[in-house]
Amino acid sequence: MHRTVRHGRRPGRAALPGILVTALVLAGLPAALPAAAASRPAEAPACTDAVPEADAAAALAQRCGTDVEVTSARTEWVTSVAQPDGTMRLDVSAQAVRARQDGAWVDVDNAVVPGDGGFAVASPVLPMTFSDGTGDEPLVRLERDGHTVSFDVPFDLPAPEVSGAELTYADVLPGVDLVVTVNPDATGFSEVLRVESAQAAAHPRLRELTFPVETSDGVEVRADDGGFVLADDAGRTVLASSTPAMWDSADRSTPDARGPVRSTAAPGAGSGSWAATLGTGTVDAAGDPRVERTVEPMGGEVVAHLPAEVTPDAVTIEPDTDLLTSPSTVWPVFIDPSVSGNLSRWAAVRTVYGTKYRFTGDEGVGLCSRATSTTCPDTYMSRLLWQFDGLQAVGDLDPADVLSATFAVTGTHSYSCAPAPVTLHMVSGFDQSVAYPGGTYWAPLHTLTVAHRAGCPAGQDPRRIEFDATAQGRAVAAANGSEAAFGIASHESTMANWKRYGWDATFSLTYNRAPSTPSAVRTTGPDSACVTGPGRPVLRSSPTLRAVVGDPDGGNVHADFDLVSAVNTAVVVWDPAATPAQGSGSEHAVQVPGTLNDGGLYQWRVRGIDPSGAVGPVVACEFAVDRTAPVQPTVATMPGQAAEYAEDAVRGGAGIPGLFAFSPAGSTDVVSYRYSFDSEALHLEVPASTPRITWTPPSGGPHRLYVQSVDAAGWTSPKREYRFTVDTASVSDAWRFDETGGPTAASAVPGSPNTLAVSASVTRVDGLRAELDGRPEDRALRFDEAADVASSATRVVDTAGTFGVMAYVKSDDAGRTAVAVSQDGRQVSGFSLGQLNDARCPTESKTCWAFWVPSSDATGATTVAAVSDVPVRAGYWVQLAAARTDGNRLTLSVCEIPKPTEDVDRNPVSAEPQVAPPGWAATGSFQVGRGRVAGAPGDAWRGAVGEVRTYTSGIDEPKLLVSCTNPQTILPVLDDPLPPTPPATNAGGNDFDGNGRADVFWVDDSGRWRVSYNGTTPWVVVNGAPGVRADQLRFGDLDGDGRDDVFFANPGDGWWIVSYGATSPWKAVAYAGVPNDQLALADVTGDGKDDVLWANPSTGVWSMADIGVSGWRQINTLPGVRMDQVRFSDVDGDGKDDVFFANPADGYWYVSSGATQPWRKDGYAGVPNDQLALGDLTGDGKADVLWANPADGTWHRARLGISGWERVNYAPGAPAGQLQLADVTGDGKDDVFFPYHDGRWLVSSGADTGWATVNTLPAPAAQLRVR
Repeated sequence: MHRTVRHGRRPGRAALPGILVTALVLAGLPAALPAAAASRPAEAPACTDAVPEADAAAALAQRCGTDVEVTSARTEWVTSVAQPDGTMRLDVSAQAVRARQDGAWVDVDNAVVPGDGGFAVASPVLPMTFSDGTGDEPLVRLERDGHTVSFDVPFDLPAPEVSGAELTYADVLPGVDLVVTVNPDATGFSEVLRVESAQAAAHPRLRELTFPVETSDGVEVRADDGGFVLADDAGRTVLASSTPAMWDSADRSTPDARGPVRSTAAPGAGSGSWAATLGTGTVDAAGDPRVERTVEPMGGEVVAHLPAEVTPDAVTIEPDTDLLTSPSTVWPVFIDPSVSGNLSRWAAVRTVYGTKYRFTGDEGVGLCSRATSTTCPDTYMSRLLWQFDGLQAVGDLDPADVLSATFAVTGTHSYSCAPAPVTLHMVSGFDQSVAYPGGTYWAPLHTLTVAHRAGCPAGQDPRRIEFDATAQGRAVAAANGSEAAFGIASHESTMANWKRYGWDATFSLTYNRAPSTPSAVRTTGPDSACVTGPGRPVLRSSPTLRAVVGDPDGGNVHADFDLVSAVNTAVVVWDPAATPAQGSGSEHAVQVPGTLNDGGLYQWRVRGIDPSGAVGPVVACEFAVDRTAPVQPTVATMPGQAAEYAEDAVRGGAGIPGLFAFSPAGSTDVVSYRYSFDSEALHLEVPASTPRITWTPPSGGPHRLYVQSVDAAGWTSPKREYRFTVDTASVSDAWRFDETGGPTAASAVPGSPNTLAVSASVTRVDGLRAELDGRPEDRALRFDEAADVASSATRVVDTAGTFGVMAYVKSDDAGRTAVAVSQDGRQVSGFSLGQLNDARCPTESKTCWAFWVPSSDATGATTVAAVSDVPVRAGYWVQLAAARTDGNRLTLSVCEIPKPTEDVDRNPVSAEPQVAPPGWAATGSFQVGRGRVAGAPGDAWRGAVGEVRTYTSGIDEPKLLVSCTNPQTILPVLDDPLPPTPPATNAGGNDFDGNGRADVFWVDDSGRWRVSYNGTTPWVVVNGAPGVRADQLRFGDLDGDGRDDVFFANPGDGWWIVSYGATSPWKAVAYAGVPNDQLALADVTGDGKDDVLWANPSTGVWSMADIGVSGWRQINTLPGVRMDQVRFSDVDGDGKDDVFFANPADGYWYVSSGATQPWRKDGYAGVPNDQLALGDLTGDGKADVLWANPADGTWHRARLGISGWERVNYAPGAPAGQLQLADVTGDGKDDVFFPYHDGRWLVSSGADTGWATVNTLPAPAAQLRVR
């Protein structure tokens, strides 16, 4: 017979002979063996013999020491069992061992019982309903896998007589009964016509019998080797029937041999029904069981086979006429077909008598010799075949998973009590057409020498005989098969080997699948996934290795970890013992001990091992070790956005985006950068592959960008602090009008396209600075005709949004409305800046400086105006600064510039802000010298315009104050960047612009703060705080931006307030309520930011506060010393300020390092405290002591803890109390600054050079501060 091979999922495995690998035919084994569930029970359940899941069954079996069935794997023929040793067993039976009824498993019961619409079977494998003789119901209706099929007979059916599993419909024809018998395992039935006599056989309706068949959708009747099958659309067999047959009632041969039925058909034709259990029927004297002749021939009968004619709706047979008419026929005669849905198949293949397919009872094996025993009706040879279908679950195993397999069958008879050999073989697959010898392939599996005859001694009586079938189980697994065929044969040379076996064989297979591939493989500390190759994680410490290890059979599993070099996996770094066994699906973890090499590449591996030693697949992962943190990153601003926010510079403006770029500064393994603005939260992150960020400042003023590199191991670098200042109003365009002639006025903003076209009638005149300071290069435009204008080609400002305009103007006609700067709409100007003659003006003349906008682009539209109470005076230069800010708020500031001959203070005067309707876009030209009225130019300016600027928003008060009080500082541009912060030195001084040189600070009588930058520039008014004296202020870099700030402890409310860079408005930073004279500023922590120190005179306790970071914390106890008696400077060169005290009681100098250590003596001088000054005069990073001896005018220098007094200079007439130490020259050394009474400022560089005059400005010498 041809053997088919099904190729499964394991490529390269050959199918072995005797292994059937066809498609799954009937419901049998599940498609895969039961898989272990991942979860584990919280508490150990009670011992039981059956549970639904495989993992629970495996755990119970091992804990309780008993077999536990996996009920979720049950079928009618299959039982799956977890065994105490951790293995699984699969039991497959030729007969059904259970049935499914009402959702529960029950024992098979083939008894016929009353049912709905007929008779039913008590507990069938296939639900069957038989006719009760009423109505038009068919003989039987069967159900299988959702399909329904009915079989009928060509007779009217009377009410049957029911006995056990048998229904007898009497006299369906005269002398003819229909006997229906349910198979012992309730998988089908036989229907047999019992013809009682020759007269009954002569009935014409017996010449041809047509049995109607009706099927549900999806199945159809097909012919099959003389019989028929019902197959579904996929070709799978649902039900089947072998070749129908008929037989008479001739006597059997003598019982000892139980010979076969003599057949009139050719060998190979099948006969009989498919199923019967051992022990049915009567038992002869030899103890051999009999079957009922109404089911199949008993032996000795004459048998005729009746191949069926099959159509989609009927099966037709023609009874054998010779048998019905022969005078030797022994009556009654029996005619079948039968139907069954059994999973497996079996047959007895015989010489002389042909094949008995799916026999019931038992059949012989070996030689039945008439010459040896008359119990043999003839001399013939016989072999038995079985084929178990639906073994795909076995095919899914690896051959090594199969530990053992057993084929078991009931031995019912043997020739004698003398043991004789019988052999189990692997054979080819077969069907009902199989004939002796049962195919050409017979591979021996196991030979037993046994006897099993009734009456023999114990151990040789009829019993279950078990053969080793392990090789067959492994062959099925190797071929990915789904079927296994067996054959039993004995030596056929002598009848001494003759034996008989029942049909109820079983195939049991014990297996143990190796643990599954580990899952959830990862490391922790830190968490990382399993990766190999370039994407491997980089770890900073020895990790914990983790994996979930499972067993497909649900048993306990060990995890086997090891660690090797990823460069050379033969180098084993660590190989621990396997972890203790845990339930399937549990996580196992091991901590790698010790310290791994920095920069090392490692591979770790994990696999499961079950208690039997079966090893699962290996999963390999890799990691690298990095124990070195990256260095501080670099930060740079880049082009690509509207602003470039350079470090330590003023740029851009609120709402104007800037682009920043980060780089690793030499570190090679940076993967990302963490950053934050204006806090050290570092809560934002950008990958190192795209290390650029765009940030839009929400507000003007100082800002901080904090950046930290992160490498692949998670190490972080020191934080980089990038300081920059966002201009409160960024210049968007500007025109100086300094050209001496020509038709254009160029923009002062690089790259601006907005060159203004100047009409020919406009004249060029001296500008503000030419008039004030005699600077002829400063020019202005003069407008004195209606056609005079300087205009752009396109719009410059967005009048629908926020914008600012500043202009220096001089009016020649103070009694009329005139526009100095505007931007055209179609009918009216989108804004107008100039002078307004209107009842809204608060001036006596009703002409005032104003900034006004119309509600719409329409003639006659209402206007909203911000109007100033500063009167318009002809011939005076005025700074006008106007803006439309958020919320449509209109602001105006007016600063009238006194003439050179007038000694008058000047201040910007702010008008009352006004709220305008929502803006609209004026898209016409930007106009200098006129506005637009009723669709035409109008409100022409009469006078000069010296400079015009546009801004992104309003201009803050400090800038207005600077430009108002110091108009000469307005050029080249108001927004010049501050110089970069110099390298850190120990040189002191008030450095407000961060250029490394001390600036001179003065509070004038009106409370204005004036600064002479570097001690060389004219006074610049930078801010003001009326009512606050200079001696109440402290100076220090409180925010670490390289520029000194002004600190004031307000005695009125106890708040600390700061003006950053001496130019920002006061900002409240903390509340303390400590008197000003008990406070000092010094950087005692060395972080580049000055701290606030408090010497409590009542307790001697010294406390420190980091502004904006922490409140008071005690750092020392120095009783008896007031704050005004000490000085602060870095004495020991460690980057932290120390406390210096010249003790008047004993003349010794005392130092407290970092203000946190006890006093230590650091020299003796006996010099009064008010004659000493402290500063780094040599530039070595350590403070020196300077003594100006009032007795002889000599200056002496001492290096603390190193040298005594060293005379360095001679300066009579310079009182010690008027000398201040600060680095005025910027060389890294403190200089001596002395404001002389005649207005000259004198500097001795390093205290060892002669006086040099650096500036001459009138101011009270005692009120000047450089430190």
